[in-house]
Amino acid sequence: MEGMRAEVTAGRMEHWFGADGVTRLPAHLLPPTDLLPHGPSRRFLTAIGLPADRADLELSLHHDDALPPVTGGLPNTAPGARRLLVLGEPAYHGSHAVLDGETGRLEVPADSFDGESYDGTPLDPYLNRDLSALLCTCWILQRLQEEWERWDYGRAGETWRAFDVHSLLLSRMEDLMDHVDPHALEHPGGPWRTTVDDPYTGGPLG
Repeated sequence: MEGMRAEVTAGRMEHWFGADGVTRLPAHLLPPTDLLPHGPSRRFLTAIGLPADRADLELSLHHDDALPPVTGGLPNTAPGARRLLVLGEPAYHGSHAVLDGETGRLEVPADSFDGESYDGTPLDPYLNRDLSALLCTCWILQRLQEEWERWDYGRAGETWRAFDVHSLLLSRMEDLMDHVDPHALEHPGGPWRTTVDDPYTGGPLG
């Protein structure tokens, strides 16, 4: 779609997540243009949609009050980002993912850990460049989670291996995420970077 980071079509979306695994926002439920003037984001939400019922992203698109505006200030959001809409709650970050209505950028405000990650690194709000990059990241995580489950719990787990499958998949995940959005893993305190490096959960693959 024009104006977005990744080329994603409605057909590809349904191929990745299934026809019943996609949430599209009816045009009449879109926020008004004074709150969401970013045209590519408006078109993406109605024509392409986002993954539905994902454990790692609870979308506000499921609610009647879709994409509610942020009321009050949120800490550590990008300077000048005034038209912020709540997109959902990423399970990995324990906070809200917000959509900048002017630019289409996605952020996770640092409202936990006193502005620091588990190891004291200052948090950075940047999540993804736009909705298409978030969508591709969700698909990457889904495919690699499925592959890890195949090795960890499935028949492939009985196979002799000459390498650490978990480390290999994490490395591949970083390569793919970097290709989709070069800035998503750039900052050591960014949401995706702290997720990948989290020593307590094992990262998004568990």
